[in-house]
Amino acid sequence: MVERDTSERLFRARVEYLVEDTSVAETARFYGRTPRTVRRWLAGDTTPSRSVRTSVSRRALSRGAAPALQVRVGGRFDARGTIARSGSQRAIEVANLYTRRRREAEIRLARATGNPARLAAARALPTRLDRRTADNLALSRERLMEQGGEAPSNRSEAIIRRGLTDDELYASMGENDPYYDMAYDNWEDWREAYEGMSGYGSGGIR
Repeated sequence: MVERDTSERLFRARVEYLVEDTSVAETARFYGRTPRTVRRWLAGDTTPSRSVRTSVSRRALSRGAAPALQVRVGGRFDARGTIARSGSQRAIEVANLYTRRRREAEIRLARATGNPARLAAARALPTRLDRRTADNLALSRERLMEQGGEAPSNRSEAIIRRGLTDDELYASMGENDPYYDMAYDNWEDWREAYEGMSGYGSGGIR
């Protein structure tokens, strides 16, 4: 776990948490700013001084925000690998819970059949998402959340926005993202992947 109070992604996530926990008006009053300024923070149009960013981060943590997680992107730790939103972390927790429950269910069924081979296969099932899958699921959600209402709703929108064909899209993802073969750059693909991993759907997670 790494807290980086200078990360723009982390700052915006912490402001979002405070606004959701209280309100725009309360956050503005606490920091002696106008509601318009807080909305500009949320939109990423402007950021306050380092001391204010640090205060926002600490206040959000004291009110229950989950500590940020840091994962490697391109083999290095940097701001692109910050998973700051509680919802992104919760998505992984739910998916891991489902993975464990699915394994337990398969073991029960195998024991009921008395088939040793099936029982061995059930016991070999994973108990959690592999690191690469979990990191990509959370980072993809962070990227989509940062785009707000501009985030593509489906794959067609994502392709049109980039002005690329399917083949060109995959090629560009391969060049720019080490997780290109599992990247979700629109909400439809992200939800479909998450529903398959969690068994519950995305209700209440976004």
